[in-house]
Amino acid sequence: MSTVDLAYSAAGIVQKARITFIATLLFLSCVSAGLVFFSFQVSHLRNDVSRLKRQSIGLQEDVAAKKIELLKIQDRTNQSEKGLQVLQYALRDLFYHHYEKAVAGYQEFVKLDGASSEALTQLGYAELRLGRYWQENGLKKNVSPAAKTQYESESTRAFFRSTQYFMQAAKKDPGYLLPAYLLSVSEYEQNAKEKSLLDLQQTLKSHPETLDWLCDDGDFRVIRLDADVGSRFVDIVNAARGSAKGGCWVINTPLN
Repeated sequence: MSTVDLAYSAAGIVQKARITFIATLLFLSCVSAGLVFFSFQVSHLRNDVSRLKRQSIGLQEDVAAKKIELLKIQDRTNQSEKGLQVLQYALRDLFYHHYEKAVAGYQEFVKLDGASSEALTQLGYAELRLGRYWQENGLKKNVSPAAKTQYESESTRAFFRSTQYFMQAAKKDPGYLLPAYLLSVSEYEQNAKEKSLLDLQQTLKSHPETLDWLCDDGDFRVIRLDADVGSRFVDIVNAARGSAKGGCWVINTPLN
């Protein structure tokens, strides 16, 4: 082999080595780029996993909160159902003049209802009817002095409680007119006749719509029949009526 051939052979080897080297560099560059991309993807995936974990924890907390809220709603529903049943029994007892049982039922209803103005008013009215029940028993013939004293004491306490419940109800919801309206009756039964008339006059003046209730309300009849304040009661009602037409039973029916 000549020197020229050796030179050509060496040159070929060098050329192949260069190509191999360049190819190797390209391969290594691709591998390096791949590693960088892979590292980026791993980092991205790690961030996704961390985000998903946080979302999962948030969802678990949300589910737990929803469960608590659902249990509260279920408890309120159960309370409402129980309250409705208690209210139905109390209304039935009131209708059948079982006033002590009616008061007990309304007391339970107030606890279940959260002492709303409406519940307090109904309890106050049951106490009012209970007071009149004891009052009427004390007026019956052949009642012993001891029993009469007891009846009077029971009626006084019931009328006092009635007044307190009406006052609480009116204070709790001034827009609910019934407790302020009935307060005049319980005050009258407590022998606070002057205050009863003044409060009634104020109620009729502030809320003329209560006049329609009053004209057909037998609970106020006892005030009309009172020899001391009956005529003033009529004057107050007529002043509230003004030129209104139509009858008003509570003041127009015979006194006997």
